[in-house]
Amino acid sequence: MLVHRLEGVDNESSFPYPILTMPNWSLWARPEWVLLVLIYWALAFPEHCGVLTAGCVGLLQDSLTASPLGKHMIAFALITAIVVAMHRRFRMYDLWYQARFIFLFVLIEYLIFYFVDKLAGNPTLLIMMFAPALISALIWPWLMVVLRGLRRRFGLTAKIG
Repeated sequence: MLVHRLEGVDNESSFPYPILTMPNWSLWARPEWVLLVLIYWALAFPEHCGVLTAGCVGLLQDSLTASPLGKHMIAFALITAIVVAMHRRFRMYDLWYQARFIFLFVLIEYLIFYFVDKLAGNPTLLIMMFAPALISALIWPWLMVVLRGLRRRFGLTAKIG
């Protein structure tokens, strides 16, 4: 199905961003590209991009970034389940109101990361989770417009019935 192929291309094209080399001063403010793309596809096609897709993407991200196995999988699956459950309401909000939810979703992701890292014996500072959440929330309106334009350009629409 075309939706899955284009969805895979978008998700695969967002995978290099977590491992790109960045200056040391900017590492603490890296946006969560993969999560943002997952949230977009869960909003656009909740019947095709759900918890299973998010879990697989999270497992791939864990292996790509050498994180404890299941760290991203748990976070992505939980956040995608929330997004799929409230996707109709979420779509009605304007982009800046959606950005507030994105801020909360990234904070939830980083809280999960904190607890997993604490269990693994590598706790990080709690204050370090606010910058990526803020940067991701500020990027969301732009990313939403770009991905929506690409989806419409390729003629991808949700099939009803």
